[in-house]
Amino acid sequence: HLDLGPLGDAESRKLLLRLPGLGGRAPAELRRVLRVIGGHPRMLELLDALLRGGEGRLAPVTAKLQELLAGAGQELDVAVAGLDEGLQQVVLLGTRDVMLAELLDLARDEAADEALFQVAVSNLPVSAAGLARMLAADPADEIDVAPIEQALDRLGQLSLVFRRPGGDGWVHR
Repeated sequence: HLDLGPLGDAESRKLLLRLPGLGGRAPAELRRVLRVIGGHPRMLELLDALLRGGEGRLAPVTAKLQELLAGAGQELDVAVAGLDEGLQQVVLLGTRDVMLAELLDLARDEAADEALFQVAVSNLPVSAAGLARMLAADPADEIDVAPIEQALDRLGQLSLVFRRPGGDGWVHR
């Protein structure tokens, strides 16, 4: 089993250059795309398709976009008005696609939601010991890292937290 994280910055930029609806955009616009979407290849492909009137670079992307739009009760007969509208639309469609609400419910049911939310607000990967300190009522108290390790493992299984090779947890934006 190998957990794959999001694309790195260089990989994301290479993909952006290959996408016809995004490749010729100004650097500031591409930085905004990466800031909002990050290194999610499917989201980048869907944004490209939205900007090109619903036509993906690959047939499966077009089919997936149409499926997501139909599930949301929407149709796409013209291209979105601009990049900002496209970003807003693709984020909404993408969150429906990844079953975010359902995954958050599972995390909540398993009492791992506080750990998830604490990791999510950190800009840097968080170790289990660091997360235990963040969640402790009094950081001076002795902490038990085992339940935090279990919570991070479960959040990783739910694909809500990416576990880096050293074990630190990180939530992709």
